[in-house]
Amino acid sequence: MNNLMILFSVFIFFSSCEKNHHVIHVSATNIVTGSGSQYEGLKFSVVATTSGVFESNYKNVYEGYLDQNGQASFDLKMKNNKSYKLGIELPENSCYFNDLYFSLKHDLKTQTVNIVFAPCAFLKLDITNINCMGINDSMRFRSKLSFEDWEIWSSYRVGCYDYVSADYFEIPSGWRIYEWEVNRSGVITTFIDSIYLESGEYKTFEINY
Repeated sequence: MNNLMILFSVFIFFSSCEKNHHVIHVSATNIVTGSGSQYEGLKFSVVATTSGVFESNYKNVYEGYLDQNGQASFDLKMKNNKSYKLGIELPENSCYFNDLYFSLKHDLKTQTVNIVFAPCAFLKLDITNINCMGINDSMRFRSKLSFEDWEIWSSYRVGCYDYVSADYFEIPSGWRIYEWEVNRSGVITTFIDSIYLESGEYKTFEINY
């Protein structure tokens, strides 16, 4: 009987260990190029949180670095009474990311954390009403990244509008799409165009209407 109890206890112990055992994959990618090589050496960590009556306790339970492909895999034991969050450092020259902190799930034995970044580029706007018919002309515009939804419309630019950005502003690299809507004497015309910026590149986008 004692031997049976010992075997049963050993079985329960290893079953519990297996239940808490998880495999975590981490992947960082430049969303513009699809490559992760530039994120080699990027540090990430996992923090376990235990909720208390008055305050929560936090403990760093794992640290690692991405390999030459911007990836990493590791084993993690997750206790049911704790929550786990993976965080990754923000790389230099980064103007876009989907998130830097990701909650890990107890019910998934294998899970992948996908992080995407976009390096910075620099843009100026040059907007001119080249066909001005007077103060009743109006125009508004909006823009979007190729991998994001449209931003909100600008306010209306009225009359013989002429504007150039005072300086370059920082935006994520890759394709940026512009749409503008022109109203002349109640006739509305819509235009769309795009511009591609490499990482660190400076360009000017013209809207002539």
